[in-house]
Amino acid sequence: MARKKRRFEDIEFQQVSLKGQSLSAPLENGKQIRVDGNLLIPGDAADLTELRKRKGFIDARPLRLVRRSPDRVTPWCPHFGICGGCTWQHADYPAQLRYKDEILRKALSDHQDIPEPMAPTLPSPRQIRYRNKLEYSFSRRRWFEDSNAGSDPRALGFFVPKQNNRVVDIYECYHQDSVSDRIRNRVREYALEKDISFHDPIEHQGLLRTLVIRITSTGQIMVALVLYEEDKTVIDGFVTMLQSEFPEITSLYYIVNNKMNDAYGDCPATHAGGETAVYEQLGHVRFRIGPLSFFQVNPLQTVALYELIRDFADLDSSETLYDLYTGTGSIALFLAERVKNLVAVEYVESAIEDARINAELNGIKNAEFFAGDMKDVLNDEFIARNGRPDVLICDPPRAGLHPDVVETIIASGASRLVYVSCNPVSLGRDLLRLRESYRIVKYRAVDMSPQTPHVETVMLLEKKREA
Repeated sequence: MARKKRRFEDIEFQQVSLKGQSLSAPLENGKQIRVDGNLLIPGDAADLTELRKRKGFIDARPLRLVRRSPDRVTPWCPHFGICGGCTWQHADYPAQLRYKDEILRKALSDHQDIPEPMAPTLPSPRQIRYRNKLEYSFSRRRWFEDSNAGSDPRALGFFVPKQNNRVVDIYECYHQDSVSDRIRNRVREYALEKDISFHDPIEHQGLLRTLVIRITSTGQIMVALVLYEEDKTVIDGFVTMLQSEFPEITSLYYIVNNKMNDAYGDCPATHAGGETAVYEQLGHVRFRIGPLSFFQVNPLQTVALYELIRDFADLDSSETLYDLYTGTGSIALFLAERVKNLVAVEYVESAIEDARINAELNGIKNAEFFAGDMKDVLNDEFIARNGRPDVLICDPPRAGLHPDVVETIIASGASRLVYVSCNPVSLGRDLLRLRESYRIVKYRAVDMSPQTPHVETVMLLEKKREA
């Protein structure tokens, strides 16, 4: 017989977890009650039912909101709480920034004698419609809030968290400019009119897989349609419709992805109409963006992020700068005018090709770009060949730095290291080794993703003087 689930009454939530969930004060048994962040925020009090026990936590679901947090606001998105895209839309923005300060503080709590952040989390100039890229999934497995809501299983939108490949049909999204809503809704309408098959993520059947919309801060729009196989009749129909009804679209592509997963970054992209690229402007640097290019999704805040990196690095014209995990080279190119030599490394070959194109576009001649696995490329021989770095910037993926890369950074002798982290947990782990040779000078969190728990951190470390 199943164990009866425990009920809790009038539990107040006081903290956020490293993943943005809300946490109660410890109970008598030492465990904290943990609730998804899109349900409750610190300051809320609720009656709850237990879902499951975890080490140190009891996961629970709210039954009734007893008291509202003073930071709670009414979400404006009709899909809030379902699609998972805006976990904190029900918290006012100053509170979100405090939560991000708390997440960073917790992630670094294992470190003794660490200084306080130089300032609170740097706010984003826009809290809604700030993204320059969104990907919408076509699916034959639509999520219905109400089981009687309808029988058509086709949807174009976002996957619902924890719901087995279900997609919520999105009609309005506040992540991107409203023209994105008009394009997406018309694409759905056209596909339904023409009875074009939507993809089934489990059966792996159906033509339409993903709709990708990019809108740059310069006002240009790129639309890419990802299909399971090439169907010229369908493609030509979409292109004709989009060019006729949305003359503001700058560039059109289609991508064929017949893999088992939705990742299309290594799939062929075919130009279908308009210009071959769109352009983004970050401060004094212009970037060419193609259908497969990686680029920061919040361009206005990216300028503030890069200015903070520049200020921390404190570069001069005699120095050699290494930029590790450079992506398409955006940080490197933003800083190139400040140094004598710039060396940038990235795993993805196509990203390095974009970096070289953008270096040429901006007349930057002091930058060299290299493609390969960081732990294999960055070694003593590479440093001897390209010059020892005076300053080193690293912006690794969420997993953080490979241990071999940490050792090479230490051995490089760089006097200053600017660590740009998108995951405070891996930052905290990497610091355990880095702090043996470097001291933390200052750091600050940056909000690149309002309405979500994601937080970026910029940290300056200086080489310790040998005794």
